Amino acid sequence: MKYLKLTRWKNLLMIAYIFILIKFFFLESLNIPSFLNNFNFALFVLSILLISAAGYVINDIHDVGIDKINKENKVIVDKHITKDKAYNIYFALNLTGLALGFYLSYLINHINFAFIYVASSLLLYQYASNLKKSILIGNLLISGLAALSVFTIALYDLLPAINDDNVEVIAQSFKVIGSYSGFAFIITFLREIIKDIEDIDGDRRFGVKSLAIVLGVDTTKKIASTLAVLPLLTIFYYSLNFLNQQTLSITYVMVFIEIPLLYFIIKVNMAKNKTDFSKLSSLLKIIMFTGITSILIFTLILKFNYVI
Repeated sequence: MKYLKLTRWKNLLMIAYIFILIKFFFLESLNIPSFLNNFNFALFVLSILLISAAGYVINDIHDVGIDKINKENKVIVDKHITKDKAYNIYFALNLTGLALGFYLSYLINHINFAFIYVASSLLLYQYASNLKKSILIGNLLISGLAALSVFTIALYDLLPAINDDNVEVIAQSFKVIGSYSGFAFIITFLREIIKDIEDIDGDRRFGVKSLAIVLGVDTTKKIASTLAVLPLLTIFYYSLNFLNQQTLSITYVMVFIEIPLLYFIIKVNMAKNKTDFSKLSSLLKIIMFTGITSILIFTLILKFNYVI
């Protein structure tokens, strides 16, 4: 379990879950042309998981001191696994992920796309080593990479399958995946802000210039609650305009996405201690899960033209 915890296996499962939903419950269910067969799709998912896991490992290596203050009971490196072994795991995960990335890029005849893997790997290392100490830069970087990881399936599975006959349907599919990618960005960004408040003690000791440290906790809470209004209103607008006759669908959106977001907005302003912010971080994980899962309902509507 110590190795699984080091790679944040629960987060990796979420990433795999997103890809499986998009591939099998959206693209294939609606007979949208795609390029990767099941084996190569599995390699694609594995490649993203390996790069992500390597990012978690290098972050833990650089955060040993901070984590001993913020979450001593969860420290893995230097406690259960030596730094040398952690570095070996990091390099093994990274190199395997990069190798698969180059193979898949060659397979789809877009070898230049391998730059996505290389850039992601380098940025994750830079984030762990110094960028996370800069106000907002680290938060935006992690959020951007989370969004990019969702969108990569469009680049590797949809783009190579495009032709004159299916260009319109693939363009629409790009928009759908892009919308979920944007959702992943904003929810990840909110969670990064909350984690900065939660980890303020260790961050301050090690010279991290997080939003919470530079602007103060109260101001940062107001920023988080204000930003959360954006997905709240966007999803509400979409629901009114596109789901107004879909009773079950709009109920799902309201109960499992909108109400939790509204609850977050209220509770973030009331939060006072580390436990409160930890719960809010977990709530955002749940919102991410329920938000991504909504693709199942929308696929049913499109596939069977149900009014549900």
